[in-house]
Amino acid sequence: MVSRRSVVPTVVVLLLIVAGLILVAEARFRRGGSLLSLALLLTAVLRVVLPEDRMGPLAVRSKPFDVAFCLTLAGVIGGLVLAAA
Repeated sequence: MVSRRSVVPTVVVLLLIVAGLILVAEARFRRGGSLLSLALLLTAVLRVVLPEDRMGPLAVRSKPFDVAFCLTLAGVIGGLVLAAA
């Protein structure tokens, strides 16, 4: 059985992603993109700080790969948000 402690990080990240996608769907691209970038940054930080058993489905590959991937994608999305200004 999955403990509640391992579900919390996933739920927080998913809520940020859903909120970001809703904002993008409402044509609020900068705010939505910023939330998506923030969700990826949070995922990278959680991946560094939390142990494997607390990450749940946010731990996909090795820790270095997950962190590098999330930071890269957050930077790309954040850069696109800033470039759209």
